[in-house]
Amino acid sequence: LAQRTLPDDLWNRLCQSVLKGQCVYLPYLGRNDFPAQIDGADMVELSPSRQPYIHSLFRYDGDLKALAGGGYSRYLLVETAPVALAADHHFYRFGRYVFMNGAVPEQALPDGLYSDGKRQYAFY
Repeated sequence: LAQRTLPDDLWNRLCQSVLKGQCVYLPYLGRNDFPAQIDGADMVELSPSRQPYIHSLFRYDGDLKALAGGGYSRYLLVETAPVALAADHHFYRFGRYVFMNGAVPEQALPDGLYSDGKRQYAFY
């Protein structure tokens, strides 16, 4: 996926850093700037996908009621997190991210979905 858009030397350095658990900056995980702990990383081949289950956070600005339903064992977690920096004032712009264990309706599926054959992930 990203290998086609980055220079080879940058791609290789990035891959080695992730695979070896090294970083130059602290990856952002939430508003409180907790550092990410990335371990057990593997290289996988991803291909475009449009399945109803998303196994990662995904950006969703629609009506949350469209994602509701599915019974008592279903969960829907919502977090507001930075999506960009407002350059004029150096403030974050925020968006809503969702993580759920149910099927996402076709009309609510985001762009940028990729699968490794087992799970589907959203990329931005």
